[in-house]
Amino acid sequence: MFSVYTDGEIWAGDIHLVQPLRAYRYKMGIGAKLVVIGMVSNGFRIADPDDDGMLDVVGFDTAAPSVVADFATRTWSAG
Repeated sequence: MFSVYTDGEIWAGDIHLVQPLRAYRYKMGIGAKLVVIGMVSNGFRIADPDDDGMLDVVGFDTAAPSVVADFATRTWSAG
C-alpha cells in the first residue's frame, strides 16, 4: 500500500497520481492500494471513486489510523 499525506492537490507534472499506480499494478501484477490523507479539507479528490483499491481521507482525527488500517488489511485485488 502506498500512502500520501498532503495539505493540497497532488500532481506530478501532467500525470495524475492514479496513473503511475495503475502502471505499477500492471507491471508488478499486484493489487497495490493507495490511501491519500488530506490534512485539510479543500474539496480535493485524488483517488478514483470507482477503484476499490484507492481511498481518500480528509482530516486526521483519532479515527483515521484505524480507517487506514482497515483499508490496508482488507482483501482486494486489481480487476
